[in-house]
Amino acid sequence: MSEQQTGISVHTGFFPLMFLLYMFKPAIKIDGVKTQLAWGPSFVPTTAGNHDVEVYYDYLFGPTSPGRMTVDVPEGGQVSLKYTAPPIIFMDGNLTLES
Repeated sequence: MSEQQTGISVHTGFFPLMFLLYMFKPAIKIDGVKTQLAWGPSFVPTTAGNHDVEVYYDYLFGPTSPGRMTVDVPEGGQVSLKYTAPPIIFMDGNLTLES
């Protein structure tokens, strides 16, 4: 039996009519450390414990539509998050915990 990686699983998405966002990559900051993502499912390995998480996408003028939360990653486990970009650019994104 293989052991599960410890970390944060995040699924990023947006409203289909905002297809131009495919040109702008999402990113995740975990405790201030940025990791570039792709739209769709991603996994970022972390240590167990509390982490401050921010997901956004880089638009023309920098980070846009952030969603933020603090998560508790269990030892040997994962936390699953879902980020949805807002239908209007520059509004806050929606970051939720998935069960």
